Amino acid sequence: MTRRKGQFNHLREVDYERLIYIHSNRTMPPSLIKKKFLPDKTTQRTLQLIHNYKKKGLLFQAQPLSFEESIIGLTENGIQEIVEKRKALFKYRSRMKVFLKETEHHHCVTNIRITIEQTFPKLFWVSDMEMRSGVTRLDKKKFQSLPTFEEKDRFYKNWRPKGKSLFERTPDGYFEVIHENYWYPYVLEYENYPYNRDQIFAVLNGLEKNFPKTKKLIVSATMKNGLRLSDHLLKYATLPEFRDRRKRPVDISRWYWGVYDQVVSQPFEKAFQPIQPSQKKTLP
Repeated sequence: MTRRKGQFNHLREVDYERLIYIHSNRTMPPSLIKKKFLPDKTTQRTLQLIHNYKKKGLLFQAQPLSFEESIIGLTENGIQEIVEKRKALFKYRSRMKVFLKETEHHHCVTNIRITIEQTFPKLFWVSDMEMRSGVTRLDKKKFQSLPTFEEKDRFYKNWRPKGKSLFERTPDGYFEVIHENYWYPYVLEYENYPYNRDQIFAVLNGLEKNFPKTKKLIVSATMKNGLRLSDHLLKYATLPEFRDRRKRPVDISRWYWGVYDQVVSQPFEKAFQPIQPSQKKTLP
């Protein structure tokens, strides 16, 4: 669909918020769009909302397999609209490519994100897609704090993404819980399939290097995988025989693990437990 000047002038602020959120997660299935934006409405109402945005040329919908949920993402027109109105900090305007194996992973991360956001009303989030696009947390905070289009426009025109690899290991999400004017930072890593030793050391060394003072939340798809991963992380982080594989000292007290089904259904404090021999479930 060709984009016409003024075509989307009727969009409301809530429409932009929804579009930006979907794009920051790459894509979303209808069930998560409902969970995030219309939790108290029917599925039919969610599908109608998606249809309206599709009709305007803002969203595309892909159906990978007949028995799977469809995939919703922004069209090039949709991306261009949120960028040109200076609603979001993105330089790349091409439509997201859909890879089924990666999409499953991203949608699980998005479900975790929505669950955490529903727990903490005041929360600042930078998605892995934003980080991989060169958006730093300071860039995003500064951009969001500017009150006018003119100020956002000046910032955007002078902004240069920091490259596609901000970190040695890009986490699946970075977020800060805001409580009593203090910001509590976390990074999120989701293990959809069991990591091998090299992948575990990449997580351990990368997150410890780039986020040394930040709590790390590691979520595994199953309890079996979670127990295995937490055990390996503890051994690799503390035992002398793995000293050569560790690039720096690891503060294992800042590492926590959880299981996907529990993380998306239980209170935040109960869903995670520290990576240590003790199984005491606490998250300070």
